Amino acid sequence: MKKISGIIVLAVLMATLFGCANEAPYFVVPPEWSTQNVDPTYWSKSGASGSDSAYRSFRVYAADPDGAHDIDLITVTDPNGNAWTLLNLDLKIELYNDAGGFWGGWFLFWPTLQYKVLLGEYTVLLKDRSGAEVTGILDFTLPGSTSGSGFLYSDEYVGSTVGGTEMLHRAIVTSSVKGGSDLTIEFQVDDTSVNNGQIWIYDNNEDLITESDYFESTINGGGGIFTDNSTNTLVLSPGDLDPGSYSWSDIVGFHVILVDGAQYTPGGTEWDHRSVSAYEVFP
Repeated sequence: MKKISGIIVLAVLMATLFGCANEAPYFVVPPEWSTQNVDPTYWSKSGASGSDSAYRSFRVYAADPDGAHDIDLITVTDPNGNAWTLLNLDLKIELYNDAGGFWGGWFLFWPTLQYKVLLGEYTVLLKDRSGAEVTGILDFTLPGSTSGSGFLYSDEYVGSTVGGTEMLHRAIVTSSVKGGSDLTIEFQVDDTSVNNGQIWIYDNNEDLITESDYFESTINGGGGIFTDNSTNTLVLSPGDLDPGSYSWSDIVGFHVILVDGAQYTPGGTEWDHRSVSAYEVFP
């Protein structure tokens, strides 16, 4: 995911200059965020009843000279004033010791109501137990862009689309073949914002076996991804995958994953938006 550069870094500089004498918490790196347009078969293939398809996620790294236990609150507020608390007993808190001291990592991931993701500036607030605060901004933008306004919606969205933009499109698989020495997957993409992607491989129990490398430089014989609804052809050999303890015979199904990111580093793997295709089983 792309690290958004709009976060306020003054507190980081103050903490560096004054060390632990400055008791205010601070952001170690900018927050990360992404949206995901997920085909509902991601859930139903394993018997789950959920069908939510539009998601957004945040990752906010922070630190406090008095230790991560001194961080009291982290919230994210959208442009309409709706706020979510990242630090509470229901969320996993990652604490680890680094050269700079005690650090904290918080992750939040939830389905959006009515499959709608609001674009614009989201305010991050970090507060410690003494009441010291620092704030920053995450800028939710359009796929393939560093700007944009309105909202994003997935294929399943049923509300008004006025002022909205479709989320990063999902790949449409047209053919797949599992041979004795390779996998061949053909799919179509109708979204010029798509820049890269990978394949998620599953076994007969719908457990994830492995993820392929990003394929922008190898798909279509090295010709890059076609985003005009032409057929993309991807060939994966055993050397292109790392199945761990699984064997080639364990491979049963897959999702095609697409991401944007050309607005940052063409040919790279930084992205803000991702889509997950319908689950497919090799014939």
